[in-house]
Amino acid sequence: MGQACTLNKTPVKYLVDEKPKRKRVMKQQLFLNENAEELFQEIKRLKEENEYLRRYIEERDSIKRFDEIIKNPACSTVRVFPEINSIFKRAENHVAEFFNAQTWNPKHASIQIHGDRYIMVRGPSLTVELFKLINGIFQDEKKATKFVRDLLFDLAHNIGKSDAINFLKKTQVTDAVERLSAGPVMFAFTGWAFVDISKESTPIPEADKYTLIYDHPYSFEADSYVRAGIKTCAPICSMNCGFSSGWCEEAFGVKLVAKEILCKARGDHTCRFIQAHPDRINSVIRDYQKRHPEVQNLFIESAIPGFFERRTLNDTQQKKIIEERNKAIEALDALQHQNNLLARERQKVFDLLKNILPEKIASKMANGEEVSAEKRNATILFADVVGFTQTSSKLKPEEVVTWLETIFMELDKLTDKYKIEKIKTIGDAYMCAAGIPDEREDHTETLAKFALETQQKLLQIKVPHTNSAVQMRIGMHTGSVVCGVLGGKKYLFDVWGDTVNVASRMESHGVAGKIHVTQQVYDILKHKYNFESREMINVKGKGLLQTYFLLGPKT
Repeated sequence: MGQACTLNKTPVKYLVDEKPKRKRVMKQQLFLNENAEELFQEIKRLKEENEYLRRYIEERDSIKRFDEIIKNPACSTVRVFPEINSIFKRAENHVAEFFNAQTWNPKHASIQIHGDRYIMVRGPSLTVELFKLINGIFQDEKKATKFVRDLLFDLAHNIGKSDAINFLKKTQVTDAVERLSAGPVMFAFTGWAFVDISKESTPIPEADKYTLIYDHPYSFEADSYVRAGIKTCAPICSMNCGFSSGWCEEAFGVKLVAKEILCKARGDHTCRFIQAHPDRINSVIRDYQKRHPEVQNLFIESAIPGFFERRTLNDTQQKKIIEERNKAIEALDALQHQNNLLARERQKVFDLLKNILPEKIASKMANGEEVSAEKRNATILFADVVGFTQTSSKLKPEEVVTWLETIFMELDKLTDKYKIEKIKTIGDAYMCAAGIPDEREDHTETLAKFALETQQKLLQIKVPHTNSAVQMRIGMHTGSVVCGVLGGKKYLFDVWGDTVNVASRMESHGVAGKIHVTQQVYDILKHKYNFESREMINVKGKGLLQTYFLLGPKT
């Protein structure tokens, strides 16, 4: 008679009555019960090995050489709607030719394509195994999941942008859709995923119109979880979201984000994504759900981390954080605005100070630093308009101002050119100095050049209502002076000392159209410049002095 048993610990019914046979069967039952767990594990291992071999054979049989892909008239690495198939086929050929140039050199640990170095990374190490590692560190699955999603999305988004820039630069593709088409093909060639683009997509390079709906039936992220026998509660293809949105963002020049609504790791039949501008992504998904109610209950909000979550937070607490952050930003903006206003006003004050004070001293005063008087060796110049009193009496007030402004503006330009200091104007007199507030060894020669060029400039300025050129009496002297700032309300940078008085006497004892200088100036410049000697003149407070007219440089 026959007998039956099961591989568990429930009692076994026997149809034999023979005692020896019964003992033998009981021993067999005991052996099977003790080894049942091992047998189950072995069966499971064999099933996994069989599945692996099946996948291996399927993948091996589907592998095509790059040249075979190029020869194939149909696009085989991306599935798209017929209207754009030819565009993606061209992209496929470009990418196939690109990868056909790869070189492997294990001796130098190098994989290169067109001069760029590549690395191979095992898929699970960036997905399920990374999650396990981070989960072990956080000891909090929710925090670990968010951290991994944020990290992988941002990493992949930047990789996608960078790879797009590199590839598109090498291929010189300019059309927006053709630039996009290389991304999904690149996805297939690099092992990320096969892309199946839905006809519902509108790949238009405008933020308010662009929408891309696509499947990744062979996503390496979801596949890692499936092979590990782990079923997730939510979509997990963060890197696929990041890379695809990064590439397309670079291709179209539009800010983009992708969101996974279906995922094979969760048990869905495919991994499906929707890509759009961050401001539109939620409304695009809602419209898609209305057209496809079968996915309404499968979709989980906030499936994409990083880039997207930081732009579209729906949780009340997160909204509050954003509101508080926005208030802080507004406060900072207001403070910055006030600081900018203060900076502009400070600059206005500084500019005004620079107009009446040397820049070095203006900077010190603007910064609240004390400005003390200083002693310097300098050369002083006075210039006075000849016949001003008689001419101005015949002019209207505005004509007088315009005339003087024309003369003094030319002199101001020359002070900037020679980097000398304008001290002040008194009526029709102009006073400037070289060697203050900053010391310089060439102060006498510099002021001589200024005086000579002043004469040339005056030839171009006419006395109002005449054809005569303006003339000035110019006097110069060099020696020790004291310089500093006077006033508490109206600041004035001024110089004092006997040198200033003598320079003023040189101007008043001068001759129209001449540059009248002292013996000290003559002694410094006589080897480089020509002079005309004057008769001795009686200068108030100084007695008889030998003076000269500066004529110009020696040739």
